[in-house]
Amino acid sequence: DVPAHTSIVGYAFAEELEPLAGGRILARFPDGSAAVVKKFEGKGSAVLIGSFPALAYYREHDANTKRFFLSLARAAGVAPEMEVSGTDVTGIELRRLVGTGEQLILVFNHGKTNADVRLAVRLPWAIREARELENDQPVNFENNAGQAIFRKRLAAGRIWVFRILGA
Repeated sequence: DVPAHTSIVGYAFAEELEPLAGGRILARFPDGSAAVVKKFEGKGSAVLIGSFPALAYYREHDANTKRFFLSLARAAGVAPEMEVSGTDVTGIELRRLVGTGEQLILVFNHGKTNADVRLAVRLPWAIREARELENDQPVNFENNAGQAIFRKRLAAGRIWVFRILGA
């Protein structure tokens, strides 16, 4: 969850929202008007955002805005297919290209320090092999609770690209 009184950046517009009966205000604009509302209906719910925080996050990568989107995803039952953890990983960006029986993983270290990356990837199949794209060397991994775990010390400003092939 996002702590109360956390600022979230929005762009382009500030739409005036008024929750319907039974709706709830989740966030407010600085002037006190409703910025994010939620309404439960039947077995589901809907969240309406009165601005464009996705564009703001795309431009600024604000940590609070990221936390906001992740909390919405978790509340909807969405689990990430790739998760990074480790030391000095705040500058790590992940990308994945998915094909039939293979995936290409790109790990960017935008940070100013070396990062000890632990990357957990959920895959729909068992791994036959994983190889570095740059030098065709094998990439070590471990299987843990339905995830493949990859580890690498990634220098500042470097990119790690590897290919995973299914069994």
